[in-house]
Amino acid sequence: MTATSYLGKPTPRIDGRAKVTGLAKYAAEYNVPGLAHGVVVSSAIAKGRIKRIHTADALSVDGVLDVFTHEHRPKLASSHEKYTDEVAPSGSPFRPLYDDKILFSGQPVALVVAEEFEIARFAASLIRVEYERKPHVTDFDAQRERGAISKRDPANSVARGNPAPGVRAGSRADRSGISHAGRAP
Repeated sequence: MTATSYLGKPTPRIDGRAKVTGLAKYAAEYNVPGLAHGVVVSSAIAKGRIKRIHTADALSVDGVLDVFTHEHRPKLASSHEKYTDEVAPSGSPFRPLYDDKILFSGQPVALVVAEEFEIARFAASLIRVEYERKPHVTDFDAQRERGAISKRDPANSVARGNPAPGVRAGSRADRSGISHAGRAP
């Protein structure tokens, strides 16, 4: 028997009939007593700072248990090192609701927790956020011209070559000489 001998053969599905007839219950359909539901409120800007979050209207809705923001949340780790684990990728971890900085569009700025999902969704629509907008980058080519700003200590930096000739060679004006033959299947 090979590892692929099951291919092309019918496989019995114990729950198949219940699924195709609509009788199967999925995880979200089980009514668990005391279950809380949450809805995330996302930022409406791409970069900036939260000046104020108005949560009073959401908190006044019957069934809302709490509204978490960067000003009202459980205690989080204070440094990047304490926030990572053994399998985390390198770099700074994203910590939702950590501070008032907006780093990307759609970033979570609040979490509404309620007794029912519909209540949480409605209360989330009542939250109003005041922002201090900052300019965000949308043009990669223009940003590439500026160059990256290193956050490393200059004493520990590694000297590198001059990237200018390579950048010029890859500019839009000189792409005719670039071969894509290595990407063909």
